[in-house]
Amino acid sequence: IKLADTAKVTAPACAVFSNSLATDGFIAKDNSILTSDYNCSAGGVQGAAKNFTTQPTTDCRQVEDPRAARGIPAPAPCTFTNKVVSNFITILTPGVYCGGIDIKDNANVLFKEGTYVIKDGELKSSLRGISAGKGVTFVFVGEGSRFAFDNTTRISFSAPETGPYAGILFYQDPATVNTTTFEISSEKAGKLLGTIYLPNGIFKVHASNPIGKESAYTVIVARKLDIGKEAELFINADYASTSVPVPEGVGPMGKGNARLSN
Repeated sequence: IKLADTAKVTAPACAVFSNSLATDGFIAKDNSILTSDYNCSAGGVQGAAKNFTTQPTTDCRQVEDPRAARGIPAPAPCTFTNKVVSNFITILTPGVYCGGIDIKDNANVLFKEGTYVIKDGELKSSLRGISAGKGVTFVFVGEGSRFAFDNTTRISFSAPETGPYAGILFYQDPATVNTTTFEISSEKAGKLLGTIYLPNGIFKVHASNPIGKESAYTVIVARKLDIGKEAELFINADYASTSVPVPEGVGPMGKGNARLSN
């Protein structure tokens, strides 16, 4: 876990865990601030008292990956290949998007409810693209598959209420070998309601505006969490205010909703 510059993680009713055994497995430096109810590192902590509202505990027991056994959808042929959306208002439907989805040039995209498999490519938004979807899950399959939302874009997503991916918003295939960076730098990303599961991913937030503030809850399970510049990531825990369920093993079942798996 790494916070730097003037970055903030605001998670007042949550616990934050680092499974890393390294002496720098939990870092908060410069003028960054982690606001949370409980912090626990399996290894060491680097940071001053001013960087934490609750001082971290060290030498903690590592937390097991709560979603490792879920797996991914059965292999299916490509529904779309190298999908590009530019300059239009477009409705996309669930399916297998081989080569990814590229949203750009002021495109406005609505994702219909369902599961989107991003295979061997990126879910990418740039040049003032706008993306929104309710009841959606994005599954990333293949080395290098990821999401990347640049600082000109706007996004708003919530996970499904029912079905095999209920409560899951972003899901990286646990079999992914190489570490991949998933990045949000959006100028507006107020709603990320659900679980962000990136077992071998770096979740990088370097946005200039608050991220996730409008979400009833957000759960994060990632290889690394990198919050920098003036970013502020909100991790809310108002589980009772939404019909989007909290997956078993995280959230209130696991003492808090911000988890980092090494």
